Amino acid sequence: MCSAWTYLVTLKALPFLFERHPAAGGFRLNLGTASGTDIESVAPKVVAAEVFAAGHPSNNRKLAKDLKKLALECPDADARYVFFGAAGFRHERQHKLETVDGIEVWGIDV
Repeated sequence: MCSAWTYLVTLKALPFLFERHPAAGGFRLNLGTASGTDIESVAPKVVAAEVFAAGHPSNNRKLAKDLKKLALECPDADARYVFFGAAGFRHERQHKLETVDGIEVWGIDV
């Protein structure tokens, strides 16, 4: 189940994605129990992203699970991201948390 914080992180990630990926044709949001990645480009295989909010990105291994999901389900996407909101993490790319090649991890201020 998505929390209000996760929705907020999702909405804050969208301007970044629109600016960075104009060829995406827009984005579909698969919130809550909808299947697919949390954010996906309308144009196939341009962008795939997972989103979450937590006290820390390692809580419940959420970051590791989302990285694994993107690696397995979206290997051909041009750009893959995990966006998260957590206390103490700035609104910037989190290079130290990137453990899967080709998937960027971004902190989002909430």
